[in-house]
Amino acid sequence: MDKEFQCRGGVLKKYTGPGGRVILPEGITGIGNDVFEYRKDITDVVLPAGLTRIGTYAFSGCGLTQLTIPEGVVEIASKAFCNCSSLIRVKLPDSLTQLGKWAFFGCSSLLDIDLPDGISKIGDSTFYQCTNLRRITLPASLTCIEARAFYLCRSLQRITLPALVTQVKSGAFLECTALEEVIVLGEMTTIGRTAFYGCPLVTIR
Repeated sequence: MDKEFQCRGGVLKKYTGPGGRVILPEGITGIGNDVFEYRKDITDVVLPAGLTRIGTYAFSGCGLTQLTIPEGVVEIASKAFCNCSSLIRVKLPDSLTQLGKWAFFGCSSLLDIDLPDGISKIGDSTFYQCTNLRRITLPASLTCIEARAFYLCRSLQRITLPALVTQVKSGAFLECTALEEVIVLGEMTTIGRTAFYGCPLVTIR
């Protein structure tokens, strides 16, 4: 493995190489905390097969424009991609079961995303301030949308809440100023205060 990749126990702890396109070598099973944080010069990363976890702040504030996360990754930790303001698209694997709070906070260029089955909760502020997010597909496995999960997603026009969703917590869709339609497929038990405050809702069904 090249010396620019500093690993311990299969986890990448530090990267000291150049920007542009970075190809991570096989054998890396985890990306540690802060590894690519604030690396605006890194615009593309190829992740290896065998990867299982992406750590806290792993790519925070970096220059990624798109990313495919390989099958086998089960966890994206909190704030892993926060403030990646150039990130337009990210493809998540079907293996993913844990998506940390604030994971995509401030990804203001993100256009759309599909969440895989296996995710049961969208955590606090996960997509907060994704101001260009126009479409998101929520998985059938989802049961809860936590506080501020989609706060200030001002391009989101329509959302379908799957049948197992029973809780939409306070401020979950706060100030989603384009959100006009909410389709509820199940029976809600909890809709938090300000969950849809500031949304110009026309249809709830």
